[in-house]
Amino acid sequence: MPSAKKPKFYAVRKGRTKGLFLTWSECQKAVIGFPGAEFKSFPTEGEAKAWLEGAEDRLADLSEAPDDHGTFFAVRGGSQDGVFTREASAKSAYIYGQAGEQKTFSSRADAEAWVRGEDRFDTLHRLDREEGFVTAYCDGSYDQVHRLYGWGTVILPRSEEDPEEIHLCGFGRHQDYLPSRNVAGEVMGSLAAMDWALRHGYKKIRIYHDYEGVRCWITRDWKRNTPISQMYEATYAQTYEPHLTVAFQKVSGHTGVRYNELADQLAKEGARKGVTGR
Repeated sequence: MPSAKKPKFYAVRKGRTKGLFLTWSECQKAVIGFPGAEFKSFPTEGEAKAWLEGAEDRLADLSEAPDDHGTFFAVRGGSQDGVFTREASAKSAYIYGQAGEQKTFSSRADAEAWVRGEDRFDTLHRLDREEGFVTAYCDGSYDQVHRLYGWGTVILPRSEEDPEEIHLCGFGRHQDYLPSRNVAGEVMGSLAAMDWALRHGYKKIRIYHDYEGVRCWITRDWKRNTPISQMYEATYAQTYEPHLTVAFQKVSGHTGVRYNELADQLAKEGARKGVTGR
């Protein structure tokens, strides 16, 4: 007997009608013939809502691509804090300040974040909190000599009232997962983040990762043709998907992103525990 077809959720960000739809025919009515329509299908309602809210595009919105002027001049602590497109205006605000700082940027978003005392990831983390998401970073490592993988997870502070930063790490030697090397560790770090959120009563988590499969195996955009990917998707579907909205944010590895580097260090620490037994 053929298995029941899994439902799909259709999200429309730009169309005659914006929102979530349960059938393709409803989605078609909202987008066919509409100039510049944006729509996409998802296997879960949570993923559809995350895309509808623009979660996947947040880093793109903070890109470093320059605008027509090419340079933004940011001033803080001057006579007028803000972002300027003319160097002369910025100099005026900087020179007449008591202890001003001036810096140039190639994107307005980065300049505005600096004026607020943030970097682009601080901005994203603040948006996570405002949207009710726990923020987590995960990474993996692999010890070829001792044939084991390590994982590291960082849970960021959820609020000013709850400022603790959580560091988690561990290791594994599952024979079926060893061929995936550090990817196995990053998958375990992602699952550790989901587990922490669920055990502590949270409903939404955004996981920052540098390997694309961490997201694509969950969203079913990639085929699960390795033991680690099959375990990952099955564990998510059975244990976390019914109770937790999980969103993902891709970051570039080893580019100085503070918490991504910390997750990498924790993954190496996890692998060392497997070697030393401590």
